[in-house]
Amino acid sequence: VLFLTYSALVASSSTYGSRLDQIIQWLGGGDAEGCILFDESHKAKNLAPETDVAANGTRKKKKGGSKMALCCQELQRRCPKARVVYCSATGASSLPNMAYMERRGLWGPGTSFNDFDYFQRAIGQKNMGAMELVALDMKQRGMYLARALSSKDATFDTINVSRDPPQTRLSDDCAKS
Repeated sequence: VLFLTYSALVASSSTYGSRLDQIIQWLGGGDAEGCILFDESHKAKNLAPETDVAANGTRKKKKGGSKMALCCQELQRRCPKARVVYCSATGASSLPNMAYMERRGLWGPGTSFNDFDYFQRAIGQKNMGAMELVALDMKQRGMYLARALSSKDATFDTINVSRDPPQTRLSDDCAKS
């Protein structure tokens, strides 16, 4: 078991090379069959689509995403046999933020969408109804679990409390810090 931060994932040194290469070697390289769990995976959300498709159908490369997002993508691609789990409170809140979730099987070989660009265009960037359908489909296929706390039977009361001058000064001093 190896725990590391996203910052550590992107680290490198002149002596040991990239941390990503070290991790992939430790996992067993392309033969790694373990589990890679991205906790707070939304930190990899700034993965830009790889290509831009113009209205006439021509494709051109776009600039890549953040170093952190690119390292997460590279880790998944270089360990194709490893299982991947994405944990995030905002996993399906925005379509562009799902680009790093390559292992979901929503785009790529064997799907209706060649790559994330095609998937994004088909679903639409601002179509919340389509995003809800994507989330429902992922839930139905067992690849997405979303939990919400129920507010049933929750109540609250508003209580006005008088403060004496020392309490007011203390509160004011704390608010300044």
